[in-house]
Amino acid sequence: MFEWLKIKPTISVGIDIDDNSVKILELRKTRTEICVESYAIYKNADISALVKPYSKKFVTIGIPYSAVINKTIQLDAKLNEEEIENYLVMNMKKLTGFAALDISMDFKILEKTSTNKINVELIAARREQVLAKTSLLEKVKVKAIDVESFALQRAALLQLHNNNDIIAAINLKTNNLLLCIFQQENIIYVKEENISEQNIAQLINKELQLFFATKSFTINQIIIAGETVKVELLDSIYNETNIPTTLANPFSNMTFKDKTGLFKIASALTLCCGLALWKFAYD
Repeated sequence: MFEWLKIKPTISVGIDIDDNSVKILELRKTRTEICVESYAIYKNADISALVKPYSKKFVTIGIPYSAVINKTIQLDAKLNEEEIENYLVMNMKKLTGFAALDISMDFKILEKTSTNKINVELIAARREQVLAKTSLLEKVKVKAIDVESFALQRAALLQLHNNNDIIAAINLKTNNLLLCIFQQENIIYVKEENISEQNIAQLINKELQLFFATKSFTINQIIIAGETVKVELLDSIYNETNIPTTLANPFSNMTFKDKTGLFKIASALTLCCGLALWKFAYD
């Protein structure tokens, strides 16, 4: 009786590392809510020293979508998870072009396509690329590695009022744009693009036009995340695309003692938030 009273809060940490900064977000999940425990953004700092306090916590980091091989394959519906994994390992060379020993992989069972077939999504990355990322955190044993597009979608879902909308979530880094178009849990389209000196609003409109040329969808909203996003950019994107554009903020329904300060940098921490949410999504 009342076993739920014994449940301890779950702590999860997302660490987002790029060329110019390290972002750290610590979340706590109780039976009824998700709380922000701590957050920080560091510039040009010693990563190993920053992450030391999180060495015994559940840490998730991300790898770029461009580093990932993503395929959906059909398998016999009678296979269990162990048999699916064995099949993928045995056929890794054929599926990805790389030997199983050179690949880090995960998979997700999507749905049955008929009475005897299931769709399985394979997510694989070269092991050397994964090690290059995890080696930056010398003192931390990374518990999970997520794909940045998945993390972006996960965080963006938190601020939607109508989950049936088709959303274009965009994360901006210094030299990189990540576009993820999704509806609920279904990712429709992902694209990464180098930014260089291009006009961001025009680039986003160009990428969306490429999407519209191949897909018959209407995008209901654009959500912009990133460290240097300003209101003027949101206005420019709306003027270019004629699609309602909002700043990313996945924290509005979370508890934290200083929400005002958190909200000021919410867009910068959006990807980090999606990484931290990984544990809650798959526990």
